[in-house]
Amino acid sequence: TTVKPAGCASLDTTIKTSIGIFTMGEIFESQGYTPEDLSKMEDGTWIEPENKLYVLDETNTEREITKLYLNGIKPVFEIEFEDGTIQKLTGNHKLKTLNGWKRVDELTVDDEIISY
Repeated sequence: TTVKPAGCASLDTTIKTSIGIFTMGEIFESQGYTPEDLSKMEDGTWIEPENKLYVLDETNTEREITKLYLNGIKPVFEIEFEDGTIQKLTGNHKLKTLNGWKRVDELTVDDEIISY
């Protein structure tokens, strides 16, 4: 299962929030949805968050999660970062490189990722 229509992450992908690092699965669970609940929902479902939660962008600015999106099952790419962190992202997810924002499925080994 992936989330967010303009770039998606698997439920085990970690996200920086204002209260710590959580997986996407934990973010859904904080809103009352288990992985089993999500598996029974239609692809393309928008979920209104019940509890306020803020993610941190590349400048550590808080951004409120205003909607969650159930994108369904999609192929994912595993991207390993210099610190050993591995993120599982769909091809249309964009990462910030030295040359600007680039889709995951368009990255090359020469791209230097500076933010995700």
